Amino acid sequence: MQQHPIALQLIGVTAINIYSFDHVQQYLSELNMKDIYFAKRKWYIKKYYKSEHAKIINFTKNLKCKSFTEQLYCFCNKISSRPQCNMCNSAVTYNSRNAEYHRYCSQSCSLKDSMKLIGVKNASQLESVKQKKKKKSLTRYGVDNVSKSVSVKQKISKKTSQRWDKYHQNKDYSQSIPLVEYNHRVQQYTNTQYNRHKHIIDPDNKRGKDWHLDHVYSVSQGYLNNVPINIIGDMTNLRIIPAVDNIRKGPKCDKTLESLYEDFNRLYDL
Repeated sequence: MQQHPIALQLIGVTAINIYSFDHVQQYLSELNMKDIYFAKRKWYIKKYYKSEHAKIINFTKNLKCKSFTEQLYCFCNKISSRPQCNMCNSAVTYNSRNAEYHRYCSQSCSLKDSMKLIGVKNASQLESVKQKKKKKSLTRYGVDNVSKSVSVKQKISKKTSQRWDKYHQNKDYSQSIPLVEYNHRVQQYTNTQYNRHKHIIDPDNKRGKDWHLDHVYSVSQGYLNNVPINIIGDMTNLRIIPAVDNIRKGPKCDKTLESLYEDFNRLYDL
């Protein structure tokens, strides 16, 4: 019988042919099927170990296995009947990631069993667990909840800003799109700029019913003149003005197209 030349150092087995079927069984059995690398080699077993392949297929023919990995698992572990749910005795599915059968047929059964064992749906709801988490958070961060930590808030804020900076740097704002979509994207970018630079644009926190956030060079003119979204919605083109003035202004512009680009380039040294 033809053998594959590759050899591998295995737990308790030294320099053997990794496709030797006896060793496949031994290896998978010793590891409790945690490593299913060999079990995926259906084509090799079928080609060079036809009788063993036939045994596997025959042994698992009534189990309705969905994969050869599951068939080999059942064969190596002598599972002749499909495992059942711990709660309702329904058939469970095979977990190929962990190389084992699930304990429950559904999440609802898992929750029912959890309620039966510990009285809550999730262990994190236990008072003892809550107190343990608080104690750990107080030791590490000085607060009873990690979300209250100033350093953690700053770290999250920094990462969020970096992610959006990278997103906007790599996004094409000059592509031709319909007016409705242009308006929508401008508003999204405008809100991002406002939230990030609110201390400059709206230091007195006036924005609301009586005070509007205005684009000095209007969005409608920006669309007509193919102004990129990151320029029309930039902080250099934003201001807070009375709602009455903003409504009266309409699509008019209070700066020229040249000034729009000059202000943007000046800020970012372009």
